[in-house]
Amino acid sequence: FGIFKFSVQDTDAVDDLIQCCNNHLPVIADVLKVKINPETIVEIFPNQNDYDQHIINPGMKGSPAISGYGKIQMVSPKAKIKIDSIPYQSRLMFIVHEYVHCCVDQISASLPLFLNEGLACYYGSNDFYRVVVEKYRNQLTFKPAINQLKNSYNEIPGVDVYSFLFIDFLIKTEGEQNLLTILKDHSSIESKNSDWLKFLGEVIQK
Repeated sequence: FGIFKFSVQDTDAVDDLIQCCNNHLPVIADVLKVKINPETIVEIFPNQNDYDQHIINPGMKGSPAISGYGKIQMVSPKAKIKIDSIPYQSRLMFIVHEYVHCCVDQISASLPLFLNEGLACYYGSNDFYRVVVEKYRNQLTFKPAINQLKNSYNEIPGVDVYSFLFIDFLIKTEGEQNLLTILKDHSSIESKNSDWLKFLGEVIQK
């Protein structure tokens, strides 16, 4: 699963990342009917500073991982990052999260950003986002409509959490076996708005 570039000090972490890919990517590829590119370049940086100096999108400095242009870049899962309370196993899953981003164009070249991010969060960071939803449930006071998620993505606080919840909503209400069909024909997705808002309200009120 990719061509890894890393410092000797991160050899063990890279072994763990490869095992994480082996455990998760075949399952995700089967569900989403995508192919994982074995020539993806995966760069593991020993610390945040090195990562920020070489990042493919300077606007994302300070993030723990990024993907694009056939490449995945990560801060080593053993190194300190901005949110330093994320467990090691969840840090390993960042690579799966980024691999999902690399594959979504195979589903639809015009997939809205909230669905793209939602898929990566659901399949690549599920445990992490379940904890976030449980911990910050009382702060999810805003209930964005689907057209807001679609058209005002960057203006919504915590939009990655809502994106995760939207994929969770689709799977729980439509079934995972129908997810791919919905994503490929996403032009009619706003018709699910009333059901989505009801689902979101139930999540917040738990």
